[in-house]
Amino acid sequence: MIPRTIVAAIDKTLRSHGFRATKAIWSRKAESFLDVVSLQMDKSLDSFAVNLGVLYPHAYTQCWGKMPPVVVDDIHCTARWRLRDGEPAVEWWNLDDGHAPMTVARALEEKSVPMMESLHSLGPLEGFLAGIQATRGSHPPESVYHAIVLADLGRMQEAKSVLAALSAKTSEPWRVRIAEVERRLETRRE
Repeated sequence: MIPRTIVAAIDKTLRSHGFRATKAIWSRKAESFLDVVSLQMDKSLDSFAVNLGVLYPHAYTQCWGKMPPVVVDDIHCTARWRLRDGEPAVEWWNLDDGHAPMTVARALEEKSVPMMESLHSLGPLEGFLAGIQATRGSHPPESVYHAIVLADLGRMQEAKSVLAALSAKTSEPWRVRIAEVERRLETRRE
């Protein structure tokens, strides 16, 4: 369990930006997007990480064929990343670190909230997803989301190329999902 001092510092910062909490998940609606912050304990239960995301609900619906859940966690988000701070970058904070609450709150205020806000339009969101593919490779959900955003930007040929590249090197269940997404994208164009 994450100590109350940590949750309270994060809650105060995020509430000042319009976030609302459900357990250890904060979210806020921003235009056609949903910003998400969630806390994750490590396996040894002595440190925690802060996971961040921006959900573009249309991409979720096109990918999974259903609406996003009522309580959205970072795993449901179109764009996802983990809070990192300092040099060298820290992404796991020790629960016993008395400075962790304020360090995390400051990093959320100065870095994460502005980053989320920068992804509230399709152009920057597409750039973020393209950057993820270039640095981490093709993770199926992110690649499918990338293709959907490209299609929403009117770049259907690029969207098809992303899906074809993913389909050529992924598992059969993902090939089935990709085919479903392609059908939904084609139906939308008609």
